[in-house]
Amino acid sequence: MKRTGQFIQFLAVAAAAFLVRRLSLKAAQGLGRALGRFLKRVDKKHVALARQNMALSFPDKSAAEIETYMDGLFENIGMSLAEFLYIPAIKGAKYEGFLKVEGKEFLEQARAKGKGVIMIIPHFGNWELSGLIFPKLIPCMAVAFPQSNPFTDKLINKYRSLNGLRIVYTGDSVKEIIRTLKKNEGVGLLADQDAAFDGVFVDIFGRLAGTKKGPAVLAMKTGAPLLMTFMVRNPDGTHTAVVEKAIELDSTGDFEADVKSNTQKWASVLESYVRKYPPLWFWVHNRWKSRPEDFIK
Repeated sequence: MKRTGQFIQFLAVAAAAFLVRRLSLKAAQGLGRALGRFLKRVDKKHVALARQNMALSFPDKSAAEIETYMDGLFENIGMSLAEFLYIPAIKGAKYEGFLKVEGKEFLEQARAKGKGVIMIIPHFGNWELSGLIFPKLIPCMAVAFPQSNPFTDKLINKYRSLNGLRIVYTGDSVKEIIRTLKKNEGVGLLADQDAAFDGVFVDIFGRLAGTKKGPAVLAMKTGAPLLMTFMVRNPDGTHTAVVEKAIELDSTGDFEADVKSNTQKWASVLESYVRKYPPLWFWVHNRWKSRPEDFIK
């Protein structure tokens, strides 16, 4: 019975994707924007969480300003979903200019070191579109969590892989990450959500946030440069993949202290982008769920 329900869910997603791709890209984005507005009206739980996260992160902003950010947040979520379903159609000269790259030279400089490249891809803008861009710049893999529905999981990963991105599940990722870096290729990590027991606490918007230490540890142990990337949604409906210069890692000899300081470095870059583009981060996630006092024995 469960498998039947999963298959029905898959058929619904596949049908939605088929119908969305019958529209123009601009119309699909408009449909996604409307969906986002609808979600903001009905998803009370995530609306409340996002509003609280924003209010605490921007104490200098008025309620009206926060609400404007909230509108942009849910519109981005809806548009990102529509664009993801549209991915198989985003090919060739018809969509030339839809996806742009800024900072490509930083990726080239990092790869020139010959140790592979670690790219942190935050839940920012339409991060799924990074799978269309980065494989064109460097052979790469990305670490992902498997979906609970195996049918939709297969469909989602098919879309993610259309331009050559390799998807590796979290449980199988460590060995594949090392192999990929040794081949001087790229590894994409979505590392900006709550880390629970698998992280260190660093400052994000003036509050301690449990943050994954894996990117810093990998970079320190392998010598692979660590870069931040961001998918920025532009007002004209296009997207720009921004690649930041490789982070200068601390190496004082105190491994744990260096892990924390290097994690703080990339977290601070993330915060700077969120401050610049507040609606584009995934505020509906409970980013500050883990608290330092929860880990005191």
